[in-house]
Amino acid sequence: MVFTLKFIFFLAVLTNIGSCTNDKIFEPNTSNLPSIMDGSADPIKKLTSPNTNVTINNLPKIENLVVNENGQQLSFNIIDDNESVGITLYGKKPGDTDYVNISELFTGDIGTHIAVGANKTITSIELNEYNEMALRVTDLEDFKLDILKTVSENRIQHDIQQLSGIRHYALPQLLNQTRRYIKKEFEKYQLDAALIHSFSWNSISAANVVGHHKGNINDNGTYIICAHFDSVRNTPGADDNASGTAGILEAMRILSQYEFKNSIAFIGFDLEEQGLIGSKEYVNELNTNHDILGVINFEMIGYPCRSAICQDLPLSDTSIYNIALPEFTALRTKFDAIGNEYVPKLKITSVEADNDPNFRRSDHAPFWSANISALFITDGANFRNPHYHQTSDTPETLDYNFTKNIVATTVLTVMDLAGINRTTSVHITL
Repeated sequence: MVFTLKFIFFLAVLTNIGSCTNDKIFEPNTSNLPSIMDGSADPIKKLTSPNTNVTINNLPKIENLVVNENGQQLSFNIIDDNESVGITLYGKKPGDTDYVNISELFTGDIGTHIAVGANKTITSIELNEYNEMALRVTDLEDFKLDILKTVSENRIQHDIQQLSGIRHYALPQLLNQTRRYIKKEFEKYQLDAALIHSFSWNSISAANVVGHHKGNINDNGTYIICAHFDSVRNTPGADDNASGTAGILEAMRILSQYEFKNSIAFIGFDLEEQGLIGSKEYVNELNTNHDILGVINFEMIGYPCRSAICQDLPLSDTSIYNIALPEFTALRTKFDAIGNEYVPKLKITSVEADNDPNFRRSDHAPFWSANISALFITDGANFRNPHYHQTSDTPETLDYNFTKNIVATTVLTVMDLAGINRTTSVHITL
């Protein structure tokens, strides 16, 4: 369902969602710290990584390729997770700049739905005039259902439990540990870059954490999955926003295992609770040559209303809210379509935002202001979660399967948009 105009979720008379841009800036006051610092929310606890085993659907492999001297015949073996693949052959004549499809000039194991295995042979039906060729083997199966199985509820739960605690600039120990935890996970999965984007605000040192998975065709075109990792200073912030941070980490673990035409960035934003400071800094410093193709922002993705405690709140349902400005409808409807087809257990409420400033209370807002397509993905915050900005916002209150389904929908959406590469190529020079 699409809502327009002033949706009840963002009634201005209610308190802010992750932050409010007109919050009064204040100096830290640590004289009256909450008791939540004790136990599992201790800001100096040791953070440990989850199980890192991620099963992937591998690219096809071409092995034992033999080409006769004039390129009239090619023999090879194909290894793949699936039973059949597509095989095409491209060629380039002397003096040409581009390859053209020459598959129709060959017979044998070429075309669609060729069984994998050994002793594959393709033979030219006329004299081969091409001095360069490229043999391409493509995985034809729709493996999205396989990808869904790799998104781990246990890893998401582990991350949220590790990160829950006061992550506020006035109590910097766990905030600093959180930055290091995110960067360490980015490095573990061998992203092309895992950067600390440092900046200062009101004499406070702060830093976003950025992981970059480079595209192999258009590395300047980038899709972003982001969330803020800080909390307000009286809460362990499990839903707000350890859930979103865990979401970007799990999406990164899956997507980093594949090659894409476009790049994908995973970003943890700092100081969101002080007025979207981290995301504003990031957008303000964007390279003008860098093309941000779309953004998915996780702002509290762990709490569906399934009990009496939330039944009297405005959003007492079990859906995730997918919110975008009208000009970014294409990205919003893409997310909806992927979820409806592949993750039908996830109820998505699709919202078309208007100019009400209450729609701009999380890190998607600076991207909107820069005319960059972005989604605001949220469970409803204080309009659903009675633990919002309370000491009771703890991991035990969350629904990890709900979060897993949101992450799965995001992974498949970005996988489609960024253009996953399912082709293996071997170049041949005669």
